[in-house]
Amino acid sequence: LYYRLNVVRLQVPALRDRLEDIPVLAEHFIRKLNTRMKKEILGFTSAALDRMMRYTWPGNVRELENAIERAFIVCHETHIDESHLPDELFGVAPNLPTSAPATPDRHYREIVVDRDRILEVLQQTDWNIAKTSRSLGMARNTLYQKMKAMGIERPV
Repeated sequence: LYYRLNVVRLQVPALRDRLEDIPVLAEHFIRKLNTRMKKEILGFTSAALDRMMRYTWPGNVRELENAIERAFIVCHETHIDESHLPDELFGVAPNLPTSAPATPDRHYREIVVDRDRILEVLQQTDWNIAKTSRSLGMARNTLYQKMKAMGIERPV
């Protein structure tokens, strides 16, 4: 098979050597994913596009498509932002801790901020759990578990 396919050789430069292709490819993947997942994401913020342009893309176009698909899944807005992009694009290895271990004070502050944010979004959505979970980017089950653990109850 190799010898049959090797009749005509195509030399395709690496994606990192043709950065001008990234916006075009990214928009193509957005259109493709919008159709497949029945979403209406319009594009990328300038920060997200800038981040994608600065990455070296060792996996080339397939890695780009995979990164956009992962961002597409977690994005619940009209545009994909830097915060939706995978950690690898920021030079962070996946599944590794990126910050110092939580001290009791730090852990408490994170819980309070988390609790305040959940309450804020619940009030904005008039306590609609589905809308709140989408807005916070978490599953409804996770939101229910967090509410229970934090003692958050709907006011009567």
